[in-house]
Amino acid sequence: MTAPLRLTVIALVVLVCGLAGLGFSLLASPYDNPDTDSGGWFFVFLSVAVAGLTVGTLRGSFRAWLAVCIIAALVVLVPAAFWLSEAVDDLADAPEDTI
Repeated sequence: MTAPLRLTVIALVVLVCGLAGLGFSLLASPYDNPDTDSGGWFFVFLSVAVAGLTVGTLRGSFRAWLAVCIIAALVVLVPAAFWLSEAVDDLADAPEDTI
């Protein structure tokens, strides 16, 4: 296994563990909230999907590699878009003399 492939696999394993950890922490939440439970199951299933796609990528499937790249990009871009939206809302609520 080459060094770039090892780094890619390590990054994908970290992504899978992070998604699974987030899912299980939401499922183990002390609050009885259906939204928290559904979010937990979503992240658990997403981690299983990324793990399966990682195996497909290692076997040489271009579609699996492309799907993993898209999922990894969305994991970064969706929270970034949320944070940017919150920052713009906070800026819009600021008094005009502070802008």
